[in-house]
Amino acid sequence: MGLTVYAKAKYFGDNFSKINSYEFPELEVDKSRDYVTEFLLMSIFWAKFDNVRKPIVFYILRRIQLYIESRESFVKFVDSGDYPIDFYLDALNKIEIIVTYLYQIYNVYINLSGIKLFIKNDGSFHDRLNRCYNNIKHLDLNQLPLELLQSTYLESDKFCTSNSYVTFQELNDFIRELEQFADKLLKE
Repeated sequence: MGLTVYAKAKYFGDNFSKINSYEFPELEVDKSRDYVTEFLLMSIFWAKFDNVRKPIVFYILRRIQLYIESRESFVKFVDSGDYPIDFYLDALNKIEIIVTYLYQIYNVYINLSGIKLFIKNDGSFHDRLNRCYNNIKHLDLNQLPLELLQSTYLESDKFCTSNSYVTFQELNDFIRELEQFADKLLKE
């Protein structure tokens, strides 16, 4: 027997059953290509990348794949109509991982370039990404909304925490920027 809409709302928030559409843009990539395998083969047989560029590019390629998979899980959740928790949690888990790794790669960028892209509490995408990252990394039971099981949740257009959010469009845009950064690293 499945959970009722009331039970789902009680533990996952009121917005859980109100998600009836999605604004989760697809990445404009060739889905028929296996970018990770291509990169590995290229780095073995054709190109020799240094030990700084190779892990960064591989890291970015894996995030691209995870973004695609998280979107597929979220679309399945919305399109099913009966809000299956397994699709929701699969999408939420993958998006939490994406947020965590995107913030970590942002820190790598800061270390390589020396350019900081936000000031604490400026409300920019990178600032909100930082707050989401910290919320995922450090569970604070005092910030957990009453009766809810977790401090992270999804809405039709964004990933939310108890104190911040990032839109799916912003995640898409940032991954596209990282993809361009990876291409630049490969061509150096």
